[in-house]
Amino acid sequence: MGKTNRKTLKRGIVGIEAAIVMIAFVIVAAALAFVVLNMGFFTTQQSRQVMQRGLGESSSALMVDGSVVATVDTSISRISYIYVPIKLSTGQYMVDLTPGKSIVGYWSPQRGIAIANTYLMAVLTPVDTPDTLANITKTVVNLGETQEIYNLTKDPNGNFYLLTPNTQGGTNTYDINSGATYKIVSTMAAPKISGKKGDVLKFYVYECVSSITYRKITETSDQDYNLELKSGTASVKVKFDGNPVTQTYKGYIIYNEPLQQVVTTIRAVNGTSTSGSTITIDQNAYYVEVSISCSRLPYAFVIGLPDDVDSTGLTFKEFFAKFAGGKVVTVMDWVAKVNDDTVLDPGEKILMLTYYNDNTAMPQSYDTIKLEVRVPIGAPLTIERNVPPSLTQGVVDLG
Repeated sequence: MGKTNRKTLKRGIVGIEAAIVMIAFVIVAAALAFVVLNMGFFTTQQSRQVMQRGLGESSSALMVDGSVVATVDTSISRISYIYVPIKLSTGQYMVDLTPGKSIVGYWSPQRGIAIANTYLMAVLTPVDTPDTLANITKTVVNLGETQEIYNLTKDPNGNFYLLTPNTQGGTNTYDINSGATYKIVSTMAAPKISGKKGDVLKFYVYECVSSITYRKITETSDQDYNLELKSGTASVKVKFDGNPVTQTYKGYIIYNEPLQQVVTTIRAVNGTSTSGSTITIDQNAYYVEVSISCSRLPYAFVIGLPDDVDSTGLTFKEFFAKFAGGKVVTVMDWVAKVNDDTVLDPGEKILMLTYYNDNTAMPQSYDTIKLEVRVPIGAPLTIERNVPPSLTQGVVDLG
């Protein structure tokens, strides 16, 4: 038998090892090349989307004048509303943004929402903060048959009889009116919406603050006392303890016409009418004083009717539910204006706010939000943003 050449054997082993190493390098290089190519494709796609979005916005009659900002409800990690500053594009003369003539479509595929038009309301009075605009929008969108003026949720139960100061009786002496009782929660009728397609209706929102103070009434005796009313009123001298309790209620009321400044004070005492014109006031009953003050300068807003609404009218809640679904509402506010119309002129700026009136519509992490503002003449303004992964801050810049 021939002997194996050791040098030939060694050369064969070295060649196999080199081939294995070379194959490994080729595999690693191929994997790295695949990653690099994918990153390149992804970057190219993102760049193309940004360019297309920028081109779309630049070709529109409108343009975004800053960042798209979202306000977050951190307790549920969802967006409560978003707002966008908007102005005329360079070279544009004016754009009619009257509700009904311009529309704002909204899409969110992750929430399963596609609404043809969410824009039915424009605010003509500049607001101080986006939060104020959101509160006004919330009030209007959810307004039913009545609206609450003040709410005394912490006050004692029972009827409250209105008091008027008796100047003849001295301090803490009041006439008690047996014909009217003061309610713990007071409401008033809300205006309704009616008219023809294309009509633009004007309303006013007043910001009101009610300051409620109530005290226990104390008497020198330990007995309850009755008041025999003569001609509907009677006078009584009462004493108060030294621990008044005050609570404040802030809200909005809506009228369909401007009013004078709303300031009023209501005084009342609780008791029970036992028989006829006799009122029994218990020891340690409550004296209540309510001071209501509403802003002299209201927020004026208009509603555009996309279709006929008969004379019986719709409540604001019914109106927004019928014509916009009631879940997502877009409002435009003229924060810088040269006149009082709803046409965006050169030099004017608006704040467009999209309010989510339902938890199921509120965007979450990784959602896509798309708004399209379609004006009577010119290309639409498309705004598309992605919600970031983290919604732990109260305000998020969407870019």
